[in-house]
Amino acid sequence: MPHRCKIEIKASKLPCCDTLVKELRSRTESENLDSASIRIMGHTRSMNRR
Repeated sequence: MPHRCKIEIKASKLPCCDTLVKELRSRTESENLDSASIRIMGHTRSMNRR
């Protein structure tokens, strides 16, 4: 069965954090954004388990 791994990084750990927060706060729906809560998530491609 294919297996996918979830990867999660706190945005505050990234060099682009200030740019990301600025862009998100420019949007109406995230004006009051708690920048400490931002996470970047992704999944690896499916791989066959051995």
